[in-house]
Amino acid sequence: TPDNTVVASATFDAVTTTDTVVERTLSFNTGTNASFNGELIRIRFTDPDGTFNQAGIDNIQLVQEVFLTYEAWAEGYSLTGADTNMTADVEPDGLDNLMEYALGGNPTNDDHAAVAPAIFMADDVGTDWFYQVNEERTDDLAGLTFTYGSATDLTGGSWDTNDVFFVGESAVSGGFKTVTNRTEITGTEKFIRLNV
Repeated sequence: TPDNTVVASATFDAVTTTDTVVERTLSFNTGTNASFNGELIRIRFTDPDGTFNQAGIDNIQLVQEVFLTYEAWAEGYSLTGADTNMTADVEPDGLDNLMEYALGGNPTNDDHAAVAPAIFMADDVGTDWFYQVNEERTDDLAGLTFTYGSATDLTGGSWDTNDVFFVGESAVSGGFKTVTNRTEITGTEKFIRLNV
């Protein structure tokens, strides 16, 4: 409608057969105050030369994605002053604020046992592996980076990011996904690290 006009652009693959069903995603930002209230939404497709191209649409789903910032998260827990620093450990429970934020913790409760990565060893077809399972926040506006590495000692050696292998992840739920990584057990000691 004229009061709720959305301008968006996207590239779609050409479909030449009439019996092919193609699913495409068109993303656009309507702004924080946009509201459609059930009004008609019109989508117009044009060829690269600018000519109008008819399209059949049998299903449209609007999905609202909510993104968070670290600052908003800290404010939500009523943190003030130095307690808002990413390196602060308010409780303390051994997880600083950044790790609490990244893993889904509460900076005001001692929830280390529930939030910290879980580790275990398991055999896979005759090879011993050291596994780590943890949550990863997916709704951070800036985009958190999760980096995994392994080492054979903790005396200042470097962390080998090529020695940790992605196993799998869950579907995203509530802004988080559960991620599993592993490193092969070689020698008498092996360590795995998550860096956010």
